[in-house]
Amino acid sequence: MIDETFVLGKVGALFLRLVKERGALAAPVDPVQFASSCGVLNIEYRRMIPEAVLTAVEDGFIVYLQDNFILPNRNKLRERFSLAHELAHTFFYDRSQEVPKPMKGSPRGEKLERLCHLAASEILIPSPLLKKELEKRGKVESAEALLAVAAHFDVSLEVLMRKLHESRLFQEEEFAAVLVDSVAGKQTIRTACYGSILLCNTARPKRGADFNSWVLPLVPPTGDPGDTVWKHATKTALISARKIRRSNRTFILDLHFSPPPPGAPMGSAEKS
Repeated sequence: MIDETFVLGKVGALFLRLVKERGALAAPVDPVQFASSCGVLNIEYRRMIPEAVLTAVEDGFIVYLQDNFILPNRNKLRERFSLAHELAHTFFYDRSQEVPKPMKGSPRGEKLERLCHLAASEILIPSPLLKKELEKRGKVESAEALLAVAAHFDVSLEVLMRKLHESRLFQEEEFAAVLVDSVAGKQTIRTACYGSILLCNTARPKRGADFNSWVLPLVPPTGDPGDTVWKHATKTALISARKIRRSNRTFILDLHFSPPPPGAPMGSAEKS
């Protein structure tokens, strides 16, 4: 069956081969080192609209990357993920033929892209290395910790947050984080890592949702979604919130949850 277990097994096989040939796996992981094992004959930069494309050719594949990635101000983190994603696409080909063909029963469309995202995330943030890193640091429980771990693995905050959410390797009953894009006066959710305590207080933070509407249940009646720091006592938790701006276009909403103080009125607030 071609599913999550299938793709993670493929990534695991790449790691085993690398360790056998070169020694221990270490962060940050360079996806280029897996290219030959995936049958990739060459990686070329080309002027094109998509960021990356995999093409089957005689005896293997060529990966084309957008030529913007060779500019001095390129987005290195995006380039690394794009390459890892295209390597994952090779998992779904039958390479026993002269020109690789898609495997019978391999997924298409959204499911295929989701599985390739999962594989790319595992290539760049191997679960064994992530667990080992968190054993040293302790579970992630702040936006600052998120940023430090993302830097350690040389990945974007979005990739790390998705990985942590899927693996539950963060203090989900005490902490949640939401990555928000702010463009042309509109704020939308890009991704989040969270647990059940957040869902006791507001809706699931879905990608593309309007942030200001979504966050309202977490803001006290006397507060405003535009505040940068606030506290709000609900029936289930005392919520301490702060916004950490990453750039003119993005910020992280850092949320901490603790038991509400006995007798505290619901909706009490401190803001700035």
